[in-house]
Amino acid sequence: MPIDISNIEPLASKSIMFEKAMRRAQAPIMDPRSYEDMDIDLPPDLEWIQQDKDKLRELVSQMDSAILKLAKQVHEAQSDSARARALMEGEQALMFKQIQTLNSLLKKQVETFTRMENQIEQINLDKGNGTHLAIVGVIAGLASAVTLIVLAPFATKLVEMLL
Repeated sequence: MPIDISNIEPLASKSIMFEKAMRRAQAPIMDPRSYEDMDIDLPPDLEWIQQDKDKLRELVSQMDSAILKLAKQVHEAQSDSARARALMEGEQALMFKQIQTLNSLLKKQVETFTRMENQIEQINLDKGNGTHLAIVGVIAGLASAVTLIVLAPFATKLVEMLL
């Protein structure tokens, strides 16, 4: 006859049962006598419970092993999480250094291009000044030529009078 444990009240608080299961799970050898703390004094008219005592012990043993497996999985998950966190922090530090390097290279490129632009503007200004100087020179030459042409008749008369 199967046991219906859905309507059974717990024998102890959950935390106490969990602590006992963890102690039993951490024992080096699973001794059947380690479940003696679960013995309950039963009246003689409930002899069928005595027959199911081994099945209950088996169930408790299975529950203990499941709790132990769960504890191991939680520990493994925590250690995996710590390793992943350490790897992630290392990758973040490396990425931060790479970003800093790229930023400094970009700044140097911007400075180089700014200097090149200033030099090109200076060259253009120098060429522009040469053109301006040539124009000023032509205008000055034309002005002196006009001056000579205008003053030439007076200069010839002045030279004739002096001689």
